[in-house]
Parts: sequence; C-alpha cells; structure tokens
Amino acid sequence: MEESDFSCTPKSRILRVINRWLHCYFGLPGVHLITGLSKLFSRKELDYRVITTSNSLGLAMSVLGVLGARFRRHRVYCIFMGLADIYGKCRFGPVLIKFSLKCGMAELLFLSSAERDWAIENLEIPDRIHYLPFGVDTQFWNTEQSSVRNTLAVPREFVFSIGSDPNRDFKLLLRCWDETWPHLLIITSLNLPNIDKKNITVICGSVYNKDIGDAEIKWLYQNASFVVLPTTDCWQPSGQSCLYQAMASGAVCVAGSNCFG
Repeated sequence: MEESDFSCTPKSRILRVINRWLHCYFGLPGVHLITGLSKLFSRKELDYRVITTSNSLGLAMSVLGVLGARFRRHRVYCIFMGLADIYGKCRFGPVLIKFSLKCGMAELLFLSSAERDWAIENLEIPDRIHYLPFGVDTQFWNTEQSSVRNTLAVPREFVFSIGSDPNRDFKLLLRCWDETWPHLLIITSLNLPNIDKKNITVICGSVYNKDIGDAEIKWLYQNASFVVLPTTDCWQPSGQSCLYQAMASGAVCVAGSNCFG
C-alpha cells in the first residue's frame, strides 16, 4: 500500500488541526489514514497480509492494532525509513510510538542496519525487528549502455545529482560548488534557492511524475564524470536507491554514509 491511497486532505478545519497536532507532538499519522485503514480492514471474514511502505502507514497500522483485536489478526509487515528521526523530534513521540509498536504486533523491517540496531535498543521488541537489505533491478540498472540518448541539453563533461526526498542536502552542494569545477546537473522536484553560477543547471522533474524516464536517468549516470548524492545527517537511508542504481550502471559515486544503510 502507498500513502497516496489514503492521503486526501480532510475538508474539516478541525480535523486538519488535529492531524497537525498528532504529527507535531506525537509523531503519529493523520486521522484520515487511521480511519481509512480501519474501514479497509474491518471486514471480519477477510484475513490480510499487509506490507506498508511508509512511516505514516506503518504507524497507522500499529495504532489500529492497539485499538482493536480484529486488526491484530492480520499479518502486518511495516517497512520503516527514518523512524528514528520522527521518534527523536516529537515531544511525546517516544512514549506513544513505542507503545503502539509494542502492542500492534506488526513485524518491523528497516532498510538501514544502523536504524535496525537503534530500534532493537529503543523499542524493546527485538524478536519483531528485522533488517531488509535494499536492492535494485539489475536487469535494467547495469553497465549495458542505455538505449535512449538523453534529450536534455547537458555539456560534454558534467557531474550528476538527483533526488527529491527532503533529506537531500542540495543547498550545501549548491553553496560549495566552485565555478571553476565541471558543470553540475541536478534533477529534483524540491524547491531550491536561486544560485547565480553558470556551471549549475537545476531541472525540476521526478520519475514518479513521469517528467523523465529511467532510460534517460541511466544515460545520465553512465555519461556523467561522477554522481554526487549529498544528504543531511539522518537515520533514513536517503539516496539509497539512486546510489545503487548509479553504481549498478557503472558510475563513480560520492555519497553520504547513510546511503549505504
């Protein structure tokens, strides 16, 4: 399941305030996620095996596990990325998140071995915490030359960076990129500050919105001098998919240590 399946913004102003309050102070997902999942899994005759792919959905399923036994009969596997970041930022998050995860009976899967170790130490349910090694499709992401030539106007020699999650530290990369260095090409849907440097090009786009295809990205990986993936200091393995895609395509990569999980 993806969060977008349930993430319609509540029309009620009161519900929007409650959602923000739950998120800021408790690190818990919005009411719309909890109620949407509750309707989906309330049919007694059904027995689901559920895999969630976002922190919000995983926490919502855990909250449901606390609220009623009928939700605990489903086998639930929650994939978390950066749960430790949420846990540490919210004022009352540690208590409620820990309680809901312990009572929810879900299996917790972490894409980062470091975050898995953190969860074992802090959540006190080691038998339900697992490391899920991350990977990419090497039948596509490989050293075989991309069949689609990139249509973007890039110079002969360039450095490539890509990604749209909030933990990409593009601001640092833009600030420190010297004008005597090779041309830097960034593809992201994040809003970046205007930088008056002639050797930097920022293209607003995303694979998820189909602004640019995988074949074009593979071409950029393979033809760049190297790929750079700047990340903030966080538990989430930010940049992991791009790093593995680029390395599998034969690119030289510079990345933060959290990319490796």
